Amino acid sequence: LAPFAVGPVMAFRGPIGISAANDAERIRAAVRSCAPAMAVGALAAGADIIAAEAAIEHGAALHIILPAPPDVFRAASVAPQAGHWTARFDALLDAAEQVEWLNEPDGFSQGAMHLAETMVDGLAKAEAQALESRAVTLKVMRMSKPNELDNDDLAETMVVRVEGDANHDAPALPAPATARLWLGEAGSAKSSSAPILEAGSLFAGLRPGATLDAAVSDGNHQPPRLAALRLLARPHTVVASRPAALVMAALCPSTRVVPAGEVDGADGPVAFYDLLPEQD
Repeated sequence: LAPFAVGPVMAFRGPIGISAANDAERIRAAVRSCAPAMAVGALAAGADIIAAEAAIEHGAALHIILPAPPDVFRAASVAPQAGHWTARFDALLDAAEQVEWLNEPDGFSQGAMHLAETMVDGLAKAEAQALESRAVTLKVMRMSKPNELDNDDLAETMVVRVEGDANHDAPALPAPATARLWLGEAGSAKSSSAPILEAGSLFAGLRPGATLDAAVSDGNHQPPRLAALRLLARPHTVVASRPAALVMAALCPSTRVVPAGEVDGADGPVAFYDLLPEQD
């Protein structure tokens, strides 16, 4: 059955500023070695774009999750870099099977970046479950920053070390708020929130009939999507927005997310999911 096995779903991320040919080739070689069926990530100038291009060359489906609308992300994380990055960014947007982005009230912030990266990991895991494959992370890291590696929640991590360009750091982003999970309590108008890194504790206390959203927030103002989700509350499952569902898929190994439809929200359609225990 091996020749018919589906390749892995690869989440990718790495630094801005990759100009050396040998650095780019290391990234491409890692993608070829992974042989993904699908690749998921953002498209900052540098490692992201190189990995996405290599994935498409391999024949992988490309899914993009940006922490801000494409024009905002392009202006901050692509256009400032010398070279042809902007044209390559636009070409990848056109080639991607799916492009989605956050549009948080505080704009492109550290909280939005954290939320989008977690959603990338969650989408990789959810798609791997659907394909009966596995999720892997391609993590490109500068040799000058050996302590950047952390405990990724995906089962496998491929690390590629590159020289990188020391003068091309990521844009300075504001940090006025954090990425948070918002819980609408079952049978109640009450809501509460917690940083997304506390997803495991929150998941342990979830009860059927609850609703869940994820957004960048100071913790004082619940996201408008939560009100729309409350209308869908069901007695036998937890209903979650797409951002929340992907966060839970990334951070809670026992979660299975199942698309359940859309509902009209204050800012347009809101996709919602059922959260279920993962099947054995």
